This record gives sequence, C-alpha cells and structure tokens, in this order.
Amino acid sequence: MTRTRLALAMMAAALVPIGAAAQSTSIQFQNTSTTAGPVQVPILNNSQIQFDENGNLVASCELETGTTVCKGMTTGPSTAAPTLSLSASPLTIKAGETSRLTWTTGNTPQICLPSIPGGSPALSAWTGTSTDVKLKSVGGSNQDLTFTTPGNYNLALRCWNEGGASPLRTASITVEESDVVIDPGCTIDPNLADPWYTPAGYTERVVSWSSAFNNTQFFTPTTYLHPIGSRTINDQSVSNNYIVIPFTPVAGQNYKLDWAEAQAVALVGYFAARPAHAVYVTIRKCRGDFRKENNQSSDDSLKRGCRRAGQKNNINFNTTLAASSTSTCAIEAGKQYYVNILFADPTSESPSISCETGTKCEANFQPNLN
Repeated sequence: MTRTRLALAMMAAALVPIGAAAQSTSIQFQNTSTTAGPVQVPILNNSQIQFDENGNLVASCELETGTTVCKGMTTGPSTAAPTLSLSASPLTIKAGETSRLTWTTGNTPQICLPSIPGGSPALSAWTGTSTDVKLKSVGGSNQDLTFTTPGNYNLALRCWNEGGASPLRTASITVEESDVVIDPGCTIDPNLADPWYTPAGYTERVVSWSSAFNNTQFFTPTTYLHPIGSRTINDQSVSNNYIVIPFTPVAGQNYKLDWAEAQAVALVGYFAARPAHAVYVTIRKCRGDFRKENNQSSDDSLKRGCRRAGQKNNINFNTTLAASSTSTCAIEAGKQYYVNILFADPTSESPSISCETGTKCEANFQPNLN
C-alpha cells in the first residue's frame, strides 16, 4: 500500500478517532475547511500521529489511486495559510530599557505562538512559561518588552490556520550594558536605619527612567499613566522585588510624580490591569531606603514629603527648597537620586505583598512639572 506523510498545523486541527477498518483507521480533522465541510482522512494502522520539529501534526495516510493526495483531502483547504510580519523598535537598547515588538497578520490566523530560537536568551515576558504560554493576538498587535540583561535576543512568532502555517518570523534585539550610574557613596547612620531600609528578602531591581516611562526622558510630562511594577521587571513577582529608578534633577525645577490604581493603557500595550493595594514611594539619595516617615527626625529625608504611600497618591520634590517638609521633598540639583518603589504598606511591621491577586501587580505613574 502506498503511504505518504500528512502534516497539519499544530492546534489548527483537533484529532478525534472515530473507528478502525481492517487496514486503516479513519480520523477526523475537525477544523479542516473544505467546500463539503469537515473531512475524514484514512491513515494506516499503527501510524503514530506526532508533532514534528516545526510544530505540525504528522501521520501516514492512504492515497487516492494514482495520486500523491491523501484520501478525503482532494478538495484541499479553502483557506490560504496566514501571512505574518514581525518587527522591533528600537533594535539596539541599553539594559533596563524597552523595545516594542509589532506584528501584523493576514488570512485570519487561528493561533499565533511565540518562541525563542535555539541559542538565544530566554525571555518569559515574550514566550510565557511551559505551563502558561503567552499566545499573541491573531489580529496583530504590539508588546513592550524590558530587557534587564545584556545580550542578543531573537524573538520569533508563527501563526496557523486551517490552510497551514505562516513563515517563522524573527525580530533581533541587541541589549548593551546599561549606562545608568549607581552612586556607591550613599550610607545610612545605623542608629537611624530600620527593617525597611533595603528590606531583608527583597531584591533590588534598578530600572532606567526611560525604560520605566516608556522611552521618555527624565523628566518628560505625559498625558497618560505608565504601568510600573511586575510588568517593569519582565513580568516577575513583586512580592520579593523592589524597583529603583535613578534620576538627576536640574536647578530651579519643581517635580511631581502622581500614581493611581492600575488601569489598562492601550497606548503602551497594557490591557489587563493588575492593581496593587498598597504602593510605597520614597525619594532618596540611597537606593532601597524605605525607612518609615519620622517628621521629628534630624534626618531631613525622613520627612513625610520624601516618602508617600497609598494606592493613589503623589510625591512632590524640587531643587528650590532648603529643607524638606511634610508636603515637599528638598533635593539638590546635579546630584543623583532614586525613586524607590515598594508594593507594601509601610504601616505594617514588615514589608508584605499588596497585589489584589497573585504575586504580580502594578500602579500607574505619571510625571508632571509643578
């Protein structure tokens, strides 16, 4: 008996055994579109249906007499295979910065699956995990990705429908060493420190201003809120991370940073908001300085104006004041400071996660000039 190999795109067809003949087994490809509706394709006994290296379902079938066409498939699919384009911008960034991937599709794909070609660093923010794959919009879309580790990243995408698979498209992004300068000379008097200073069990995640605020430079006011949190650190848990954003203020300038409960921001590809119950923000020369407010302290940075908390709030800081108050944080022009963000309630004894669900959440921030 003549045999050939039959391949259909992964997940574009569901296989349902419906019986066995003496020499062959008939299987039905539920989503195979023909003018006559779903077709039945006879395959040989003992033929194993499996995935090949391209993600296709493969089986040995019986042929129409005198042809190389599988029985039942003579009409062929009525749908052309999908078309797909994928691009990234910018193609070269610094560690901690963001690049936007954009894809467009044609011929109505049923599924678009991301992948990482062999030898390229993994990026779960693009592919998801082995148990939670991040399928991409079949109608085309874009996704902002933050890269914290230098390297050459190749991110791939392929789409399927009843007519087959699109070509595998790849976007290549070069991530260089960050030029963020970290001030090594910051010290805290041990008599003033408390468990909230670089809290135990938490990892510091330094993110550049342009990466946190979607490729805008310090201190560019925007008309929309920027989601900062798990999304900012490659969609990882914030239950054991805090975020540090370096900045250097200029003379004679008043700054204001507003934040609110997380909400979808289509402009930056943030569609499913994950609010944090509590957000704690400090402005300080020291990274990870989440010490609690103390308005009677001789340490000017402990004044309420330099550390604010709440699901919705704002913090004012400027280079025009000689000292901080309960409403405004005084900073020096030309010196490096940090926006420290911790998703916890500072009225608690120790930091604890404040996400509404799970371990991933955000708040939406907006820079403004006073």
